[in-house]
Amino acid sequence: MASKEPLGYMSDKAMIDTLLNTDLKDIPQKPNWVDGSGLSRYNLFSPQAKVYILNKLQTEFGIKRLKAILPTGSTGTFKNYYLRDSGYIYAKTGSLSNLLH
Repeated sequence: MASKEPLGYMSDKAMIDTLLNTDLKDIPQKPNWVDGSGLSRYNLFSPQAKVYILNKLQTEFGIKRLKAILPTGSTGTFKNYYLRDSGYIYAKTGSLSNLLH
């Protein structure tokens, strides 16, 4: 669905190719990115690529927006964790398996 507005049609592959050739053209290690679900075990991003994306998000949108998106102690999926570190630790939650090395 994310491709509908910029491309005029819906296509995971076309949107992924577009992003890798534009916004993410300088990503240090090209990911194996097969779909846009965020759930596929076939999507493989290296830790270096994930850091690159986080830095790019911070540069383009600012730390305030990132903090609003990512959970911290006592919020979201961290509701019962990192209570004393709330406001200091922000993280992507969910699976981090299947990383490229």
